[in-house]
Amino acid sequence: MLIKLIQNAAAGVLTKTRRVDQITPVLRCLHWFPICRRIDFKILRRYANRFALPSCIQPVPVRVCGGPEPVWVLSAKILKCSEAMKENYGDSLDGHLRHFTVKCRTDRKDYTIDCDQHRTVLEAIKSSDHYQKKMKKSLDENIVIQLGKEDRESIVATHFPCSCIQDGESLIITCTSEKVEEAQDQHDQTIHSRDGYSVFYIDTVGGQNAKTKKLFRSKAVKQFKYLCVYGKKGMTVEEALRRDGRFTDDLGSFSLSDNSDPNCITERTRKVDNLDKKKFRLCLERNKRSKNQNTTPVLDQVKGALALMRLRRLGLRTPLPGIFLSNVRSLYNKLNELQQLLGKNKDFYSSSVLCFTETWLCKSIPDSALQLAGFQLFRADRDAALSGKTKGGGICFYINSGWCNNLKVIQQHCSPHLESLFIMCKPFYSPRQFASFTLVGVYIPPQANVQESQRMLADQILCVEQTNPDSLVIVLGDFNKGNLSHELPKYRQFIKFPTREQNILDHCYTTLSGAYHAVPHAALGQSDHVMVHLIPAYKQKLKLCKPFVWTSK
Repeated sequence: MLIKLIQNAAAGVLTKTRRVDQITPVLRCLHWFPICRRIDFKILRRYANRFALPSCIQPVPVRVCGGPEPVWVLSAKILKCSEAMKENYGDSLDGHLRHFTVKCRTDRKDYTIDCDQHRTVLEAIKSSDHYQKKMKKSLDENIVIQLGKEDRESIVATHFPCSCIQDGESLIITCTSEKVEEAQDQHDQTIHSRDGYSVFYIDTVGGQNAKTKKLFRSKAVKQFKYLCVYGKKGMTVEEALRRDGRFTDDLGSFSLSDNSDPNCITERTRKVDNLDKKKFRLCLERNKRSKNQNTTPVLDQVKGALALMRLRRLGLRTPLPGIFLSNVRSLYNKLNELQQLLGKNKDFYSSSVLCFTETWLCKSIPDSALQLAGFQLFRADRDAALSGKTKGGGICFYINSGWCNNLKVIQQHCSPHLESLFIMCKPFYSPRQFASFTLVGVYIPPQANVQESQRMLADQILCVEQTNPDSLVIVLGDFNKGNLSHELPKYRQFIKFPTREQNILDHCYTTLSGAYHAVPHAALGQSDHVMVHLIPAYKQKLKLCKPFVWTSK
């Protein structure tokens, strides 16, 4: 009711209508206001509906037949604070009126667009009935808008502000079959006057180290010479290009070189305030191979394939145990699927170790109900008294009897922040530098104190290393937010792909460089974690050395 009174009061003030007269006829003829009065009325109505009223406006009771304060006094207060509202919530519409022509590339006729308010170019074009007929089925993200009549000179984004379009400019619309930009959230941004923006141009031909790299989401923009980019003053170059939506997300560390002076470089962290009407080329840093990066992704895949071939050839006689790791979220209801994998999947039944976390087992489920043919079972169920929780958690190992039968549980831990299980394995075959393997199953609950759990696990591992210095420790499990490398930097993590949605929650650590190659497999049952196959990629030092031939007479 208050908003309606404000609207009626604003209309009355602008038309100088007496408060005893009817306001309905005034509202009906509102469209025929002079331009300046219509703009003032839209400003008042816009801010009254969209924003909270300023503190200087105090609503008062209004009497139909006289009262303590007339309605017109209230509207006068609105007029007094209108300038403050403009400063806080956007620029004034005074003098914004723009006229530009639009045509489709497949159409010969030009259509005039009158833009009398701050909005994006696409919103102004959509107000035309011609657009609704010609491009009603076109997606916004597939539209290319050419600026000017020059043949394929420059293009603007669909969220380009109308205030940055020159009066009388010509626009040509083209619809492509692929996505050109991804900046739908920009249509909800507040549009300002031309003085609030800096408009510059990016050459579609890349600069230094960028001529062969993909810079744009769509190849359609390469048909034009420049991309017209805008940025609100105070914004950095990187922010302007990121919100533009037509550039790829992996530009990395880039800079801009001025077309008029290639030696003049603009860093991506610089403000856009002084870049107005300038033309640039994107320059990228030269790709430098890091010290720890010895292979390209293609060679890495080849190495993984060779490691899998070697695992299938050697079987259980690999230098390190082949492992399958998964967060199963209840082991008991997935036994049938595990048995099928053992019968049909050669990589699964020939693996040395199966490690499962979140088994959700309890004392009422006996070991005999969980046995898998050819494997020995070791389990560490969650203790309600130690962890404070009655459900969830739990760790389980299945050790292949053909790989090792000399097994011993050396440590087991359960607390609200950490669950762990340590198993000492002395297999039938192992490299000379390893007397045994210590398998460590870990589960860190999502609500656990990460620093506390990492510290406790690191202390347990250091204690085992001191007791068994010739044993290789292999740490497996669901770490959630934890990272063992923060406490023990010498331990390397080998799972590099997401294991749950977009997060790497399941980890595998050991001190050997290049020990494993991780491969994702389908999840077990309804589990939301993928199953990870850890293929041994390590070669013992004896086989890495070239044979030495010595002859004597």
